[in-house]
Order: sequence, then C-alpha cells, then structure tokens
Amino acid sequence: MPLRRLRPVTRDLVDRLRGLPDDPAAHMWGLGHGDPLPDWAEAALETWGMIGVSYHGPDGLGFLLVAPGDVLPPGHPMGRIPRARGAAVVVAALAPQPGHSRDAGSGHGRNGAAGHGTGCGNESGGGSGHGTAALGRHGRDGKNGHGRWHNVDKSTNRHDDSSDSGWGAAGAAVEDRDPFHSVAGGHQLTSFLVGRLHGSVTAIEAGGVETLSRDPRVAPTTWWESLGFRLVDPLDAAPVRRLQLDLRGTVVADDWGHRILGWVRRWSPEVSPEPNSAQRQ
Repeated sequence: MPLRRLRPVTRDLVDRLRGLPDDPAAHMWGLGHGDPLPDWAEAALETWGMIGVSYHGPDGLGFLLVAPGDVLPPGHPMGRIPRARGAAVVVAALAPQPGHSRDAGSGHGRNGAAGHGTGCGNESGGGSGHGTAALGRHGRDGKNGHGRWHNVDKSTNRHDDSSDSGWGAAGAAVEDRDPFHSVAGGHQLTSFLVGRLHGSVTAIEAGGVETLSRDPRVAPTTWWESLGFRLVDPLDAAPVRRLQLDLRGTVVADDWGHRILGWVRRWSPEVSPEPNSAQRQ
C-alpha cells in the first residue's frame, strides 16, 4: 500500500486544494483559483477548525472535504436531500488510484511535465497531476473518456490495482473501473476524518450514484459502502442516494478503534474550532 501523509485541511492549507482536481470542478464548491473562501468552508473552520482531510502520496493528492449539513455549496447534490441534524456532509471526494495521476497533465507543482489537461502536480515533480483528464467529461485521451488517468494493463484489460487490493468484492468492483476513487486511499481518508470528527458530529453523510462518478461532489455507492457507509434508504431510486457513516456507534471507550483513533491524534497536528467572524472582529 502506498505511504500517504495525512493532514487536516486547516485555513493555512486551503489554498493547496484550490483548482483540484481541475478549476471548473473546484469552482462548483467555491475553491477554484480566485474564488473567495466560501461560506461552507468558513462554517467548517468555525465548527471543527478544518474543512476536511487530505493526503499527499505517490498517487498524488487526495481529499475528503466536509461541511456542516446546514451550510452546503449552492447547487450541491446533497442540498436537495434531507440530512441528519448534526451531521457533517461530504462536499467533495478524491482518492486517485496509484499510477493514474502520473500522466494526468501539466500541473502547478514543480517540474510537472506537459500532458493532457490542467491540474496540480505533486511537489516531488515527475508531471503527476489531477488534470482535466481526472474528470471523464473533460478527458481527451482514450475512448472511455477518462483521459490518461485510465491506466489499463492491455494484456489483461484490468487496472494495475495490486497496491490497493484486499478491500472486499464491492471495493474490487469499484477499483476495476474507477481511476479516481481508490478504496485503500478512501479508507485512510475516512479513518482519519472519523478520528477528527468523532465526538463533534453524529454522522458523516455523502451522496452516492450507481454509475462511475465524474462529479467529485458525489461518488459511486459501492465505493462509499466499501468505506463503511450505509444507504439510509435502500429502496430509494433517486439519481443521488444518501449514505451515512454513523459515528455514535463507531467506537466505544475500550475497543481497538478507540485506541487507534487516540494514536492517530497523538501523531498528527491537533486542530480546534476557529473563533467565529464576530469574535475575530
């Protein structure tokens, strides 16, 4: 499994996520280049001291962005769905598969090699980036519309997923066709986010779709389920379905989960809610 450095996305780190996975997508939740900090991000910072969590690893930059359920970006798919009181709602999710970001295009990082799409290369160079090819609707290379992210072994017609294997049948089905929702990366992001939000929210909710998602605001239902989320209404046939990770029963005082969360907190920067606007003035 690739080594990924996990961090809470505090105010001083927000700008690193601007324009990811590409500027048109990031603009949908207010973090395109030149956008003022959106209301949902201000509310998240005041509530939890962060707008989500991110990692930086050999597969590029991944993130889970969250907001209080009553302050979502305008037009967000979860804005039309009833949400649990006190829950955090996923604003955007990206966990690129290992190897899929390396040829994704010219980036804003150092030494990014020119390619298909515009995006943000990783800081170690090599041309890695989450370019417009990251979203299938913008891809220019490959009949499946995934751009050069869609790295397939032509001898087996399968992705090279060796480093993210072992996460169950549902996860394997996602891995076979989805270059920007790694199950292993998603597990790490979700576990880290749970450790940060446990005790502050009752649940984390997200929007799921039944097909490959090219909108980072939602993700395949099977991917969320492989991370521990459950459909709130299994009979719901809406285009975007509500999934929930209930944090009230996630850990108890003496179980292994609680011990691991304590270990994660000791080895990562501690964040606390920011003062609200009136207090800052």
